[in-house]
Amino acid sequence: MTSVDRALRLPRPQTRAMRVSADEAARQLMISVWLVALLVAATAVTATAGFFA
Repeated sequence: MTSVDRALRLPRPQTRAMRVSADEAARQLMISVWLVALLVAATAVTATAGFFA
């Protein structure tokens, strides 16, 4: 294969399926739920502070 052929070759997507256990999936879901809850709480505090300022 020449350098021109190598340069014109389309990249192949290399994806691997990530296999996680049910416990790991549940743990990641709970972390996500907590992060969303913290973001909602921070937004509420910021909105309240802005309302009274």
